[in-house]
Amino acid sequence: MLVIATPLDWCQVSPLGENRFWGEAAMPRPVPFLFCRYNIAIDEETLGANAQQKILEDIQGKFISYVRSLERADTAIVRPRQLTVEGERALMWSVVRKVGERVTVDYDPADFSLHFNRIFDPTMHYADFIAIPRLSVIAIDDRSGIPHLGGKAAINRFIATFEELTNGKVEIEPTATASDVSQALDQWELTDFSFVVRPFNPHPPGMLAQRLSEDFQKDGIGRFRGKAQPFRGQRMRPADDAIIASVRELADDGYGQYSIEGVTSEGHTAKLKQPKFEVERDKNRRNQGEPRELRIVIDAVDSDIEESVFRHVVAALKNFYDRQAA
Repeated sequence: MLVIATPLDWCQVSPLGENRFWGEAAMPRPVPFLFCRYNIAIDEETLGANAQQKILEDIQGKFISYVRSLERADTAIVRPRQLTVEGERALMWSVVRKVGERVTVDYDPADFSLHFNRIFDPTMHYADFIAIPRLSVIAIDDRSGIPHLGGKAAINRFIATFEELTNGKVEIEPTATASDVSQALDQWELTDFSFVVRPFNPHPPGMLAQRLSEDFQKDGIGRFRGKAQPFRGQRMRPADDAIIASVRELADDGYGQYSIEGVTSEGHTAKLKQPKFEVERDKNRRNQGEPRELRIVIDAVDSDIEESVFRHVVAALKNFYDRQAA
């Protein structure tokens, strides 16, 4: 059975995907973004801001078949535009996916059965992209659930669409390096510090690591996993000679891994994921050398939700990556 699904005619969807009923005030919600580095090139030549803007305008609204076997044009780059925040030029666009045919499920309690129906859904799912070409950095909307795509899916669809329509090349990669993690530990107010470490062998990286490892040896501990959180309503600022510093000293020398969550200097919630832990020190170091995923949550409170979120994102990108360049 094929049914046509139609959008609700008594509510509207804001650019940030929040359902607003007529007469209801806008209620801003936190919006998570993946922060990455990016590069867009044509004929192996990296494009600047003007060239990126022009080519995005040229290909906007042109749908491609993301899944070739389905032979259904369902993915496009749409609404390219730009914004200047405190003198910094940013480019913005969205990626959309047509939902098309999907399956719904109903339950009939009379005969204890589920009923499956195929329906045609004319709506779209989407994700926003905000880039600063000068720094080659980009933020991708990472919300999930209707009507959002999710950050990683949106990245894949953007790359496929751009490269098919332009014969160009797009690279988008996680960007937080080991030095960025160290910077975040020093500057963020922490809300979570999760870790796994093991005793050093054969030489201690420092006095703090030696003291912690000696305690492990006393109890016969070969691997120690933990999570540190602050008192209710407070945040952690690591001391120079306490638990977090000891774990950090061990892990940074290849004897463990850790993840951090906290609040940035701009007041945004941020998270750096933990690399995979390995017993072998060299493998740990190798994993630490890989870029980590950085996720920052923007919470706008201004009346223009979309404008406010994008301005906060541009400022956060500039603050984090300009500091690296300095």
